[in-house]
Amino acid sequence: MKHLISSLAIAVCAGCASSDLAPHATVIFSLNAPLCSSTIPAQFLVDSVQVGIDTFRVNLPPAHTSSQGFPIVTGTHRIGARLGLNGSYVPWPGVPDTVVTLSDGATFTRVLPLACS
Repeated sequence: MKHLISSLAIAVCAGCASSDLAPHATVIFSLNAPLCSSTIPAQFLVDSVQVGIDTFRVNLPPAHTSSQGFPIVTGTHRIGARLGLNGSYVPWPGVPDTVVTLSDGATFTRVLPLACS
C-alpha cells in the first residue's frame, strides 16, 4: 500500500512538473474605447473557457484599459471576449472570436473596440 501511495504521489508530481515546463505564450485583452467614459465589465475566454473577468475603466480615474497577461500553452487557440451587460455576458459587439497560433514566448493582444453612445 505504501508503494502504491508513493507511486501515485510521484506520478502526480511528475505530471505537475512536466506541465510547468510546457512552452507558454501570453494573451492580453486591451480595450479601445476612446470616446467612452465609464466602467466596462468584460469576460475573457480561451478555447471557449473563461480565463478571467475584469472591469475596464475608461476616462475615469484610475484608468484601466488592459487586462493582466494570461499564460496559455503554445499552439492554436480560439480567443474571445464577452461584454458585461445587465448582469450577464454577451458577445462583444462586432468582435468575433479569433483563432491564433502562438509560439513559445509569444504575446498576443486582443484589442476590443467599443463605441459608446
